[in-house]
Amino acid sequence: MESGVIPTSAFSFCIAFSVFLSFVFCDIIVPTRTSNGSSAHLLSCELALSRMVAMIFLFLSSSEASIACEEIAKLHKHIVLLLYLFALAKKVFVTGDPGVGKTTVIGRVVYELKLRGFRVGGVLTRDVRVKGVRTGFQIVSLADGTVGALASTGFKTGPRVGKYVVNLKDLKEVFASALLYSIDHSDVVVCDEVGPMELLSPDVRRALEVLLASDRPVIGSIHKRLRDPIIEKLKSSPEVEVYEVTFENRQQLHQTILEALLPHMGEG
Repeated sequence: MESGVIPTSAFSFCIAFSVFLSFVFCDIIVPTRTSNGSSAHLLSCELALSRMVAMIFLFLSSSEASIACEEIAKLHKHIVLLLYLFALAKKVFVTGDPGVGKTTVIGRVVYELKLRGFRVGGVLTRDVRVKGVRTGFQIVSLADGTVGALASTGFKTGPRVGKYVVNLKDLKEVFASALLYSIDHSDVVVCDEVGPMELLSPDVRRALEVLLASDRPVIGSIHKRLRDPIIEKLKSSPEVEVYEVTFENRQQLHQTILEALLPHMGEG
């Protein structure tokens, strides 16, 4: 082979792959970044591959096109996997000791996202206190402001976690419903918190499975020491990042989370 001469097969592959990437960039990556994670604009890698095959026959001779298609076929699975991982919506969760400020960090992220014009849905939990003593927890839907009772020391019936009795009714009608609604109607979904009380509800479990399988960006919190299959699945997902909130980082952690989320929401 002469020095500096590119083999026909390599040349064919380079042209084919370049055409393929041009279609992928226009049809998959750009819509993903600019539609805030909406799956409606995410064309399949298979469609891009089909269009690429049609296009390379316009640029190459029959023999070169055949070689190029063979080379693409060999790398097909790897290409699809890489594009899938690239296009995944970012899901960020925080964890930490009780009272360290997980909900406060999430609240700051929510505030910054709203300032940028993003639609924020999902749920936040907050303490209920009487004369400075915590007596329970509330659920707040960020989409419509609906408030429900998560747990209380005053409830008489229901499953118990420590001194609190859990309200399965509002976990279904407020918590789970807000998550499912926000997947289709928000740019980012808040899920505060995935913990022992919330996971007592089968409806919340199902909603979390749907949320984790969606292409919607998520900011949430998870119980630090709880062992549960959903939490293990969440932590092992390639699209999930988990940050621990500490007294040392809680004042600036929301900025780190924003930097992780925004490139996947059309803003970098």
